[in-house]
Amino acid sequence: MTEENTPPQPEAEQKEPQAQPEQPAPEKPAEPEKPAEPEKPAEPEKPAEPEKPAEPEKPAEPAPEGQ
Repeated sequence: MTEENTPPQPEAEQKEPQAQPEQPAPEKPAEPEKPAEPEKPAEPEKPAEPEKPAEPEKPAEPAPEGQ
């Protein structure tokens, strides 16, 4: 193989993007964490409504006999 057919090496190196020195990305200053909102005091549970006294069962209507 003759050197004429081989692509010149320096050119190949130039095609490769030169590795840029890594620049540390300027980090945004960390936002100060907002203080956690004070938890609202748990609402005092409403006292369970006093159960209504069970209605006295209505006496079953006597089935009309003689049908």
